[in-house]
Amino acid sequence: MMEKKIKVYWLVLIVIIIISVFVFIETSNDNSDLVQYFSFAGSITSLVLGLIAIFYSIISNQEATSNFGKLKEAVTKIEEGANTIKQVSETINSRLDRISDDIVKFGTKENQNQTTEISELVSEEQIISDSDADVPDENNEEESKPEKKESHE
Repeated sequence: MMEKKIKVYWLVLIVIIIISVFVFIETSNDNSDLVQYFSFAGSITSLVLGLIAIFYSIISNQEATSNFGKLKEAVTKIEEGANTIKQVSETINSRLDRISDDIVKFGTKENQNQTTEISELVSEEQIISDSDADVPDENNEEESKPEKKESHE
């Protein structure tokens, strides 16, 4: 796009230089009709270029307004997205806090339960070991009995 603008500027500059040289040559020869024609052509060209510039500015303004509207819509969507992200973040943080609290509570209860279970197991083990000391072991009784051998002769 930049290359086209540069080429157009060069083309306009060359045309202006050629017209200026041609006008200078013709005015130096005292040809007043030709000078009037060029003057009139220059005035018409100025009016046409002025109208083109006006239309171009109107079109550019409309495009700028359209782009501004699109930009405003994009900003609105970005703000909505940011608000949504903020709400989701707050929700996640509150849920994580609740989960963390639940884990701490569960850990405390679990430690209490484990302590209670360990105490109960230790008590039961002591009761069992005390009762085992009083009752003879069945396996030991069988070992202490003499073995009877059967003979079939």
